[in-house]
Amino acid sequence: MWRRLWGWLPALILMGTIFYISSSPAPEIFRKKYIFSQDKFIHIAVYFALAVFFARAFVWDRREMGRKWILIAIALSALYGISDEFHQSFVPERTSDIFDWFADLVGASLLFALQKPLLALLRLEKRLTELAIPQAADRQTE
Repeated sequence: MWRRLWGWLPALILMGTIFYISSSPAPEIFRKKYIFSQDKFIHIAVYFALAVFFARAFVWDRREMGRKWILIAIALSALYGISDEFHQSFVPERTSDIFDWFADLVGASLLFALQKPLLALLRLEKRLTELAIPQAADRQTE
């Protein structure tokens, strides 16, 4: 049980943070909409991190991590981006923007390009954590 929680915790925290930030009015600097403004870089970085955190959760949940799970991590990130844009359409002084979602998708898709080194790091993190807390590795449930 602790594995699942530990694996999913970063993704859940980031999703909550995105929701919290999206619930408040946008800072003045981001209110001017250009097709590719500075906020698009933030979208790319945040949704890349979210896709990595989803992949991390899958690594902690499963022993083998194939291309299918990378694509699922990207899809979940993109779907969360859609839900975030929909949510923003109801927030005063916020707008829903297809270009923001496209930046979310680009960020999440970076996981596909960087999957080999990132998966190696995620597996190493899992192994080191299990070595540091051996009794937790022995108590696998589910």
